[in-house]
Amino acid sequence: MAGLEVLYNYVINDIATPQDALVCFVHWELVKAGYKCLGNGEKPGIKDKRSELLPVNWNKGKNTYTLRYQSHKCKNILLMRAIMEEDRLINLAALRQKEVPDLTLELLEFVNPNHLHNFNKVYKNIEELRKIIKSAIIFTSFKKAEQDEIEEENINPERIKSAIMSYFSKDLLVPAVSPESLTTVGKLDASFEGPNSS
Repeated sequence: MAGLEVLYNYVINDIATPQDALVCFVHWELVKAGYKCLGNGEKPGIKDKRSELLPVNWNKGKNTYTLRYQSHKCKNILLMRAIMEEDRLINLAALRQKEVPDLTLELLEFVNPNHLHNFNKVYKNIEELRKIIKSAIIFTSFKKAEQDEIEEENINPERIKSAIMSYFSKDLLVPAVSPESLTTVGKLDASFEGPNSS
């Protein structure tokens, strides 16, 4: 929690709503999983840089958040769209236009709106929230990214397996034995005298 506390206090003057606090939490979980934030919006900007911090004006959309992330484990971009609807925050993550299952969070279940400027009291049910984010966004995103990279490289697992088996089977093939070689082996056996032959 130390990292989240530092991040929260860094942007505490930007926190104006419960959804701001919740997006901040989701952001930090992504950072812990190896993602870095590139910036705001769906398209790259000239000021983009990989950072653990939230970018300037990250919450300027009030009820809509759009942040781009990239993991050190893959080159694909994770686009996080968070939309406020009544008392729920609906998160829609996407990898290269391919949507990852959305996540709906009840704000008041995880954020105390009366303590937005007090980190020690602002979040509720932290472990439950962390598990939800890991299973619904992080794990799914990594699996989707791995699948995309395999498709991009045109890697066919069955083709690779066949090639490996074909390669190793060459060493397992028994070479053809000629009659001459058998005769030579027989002569060698007949001429060999063991230690007990006397």
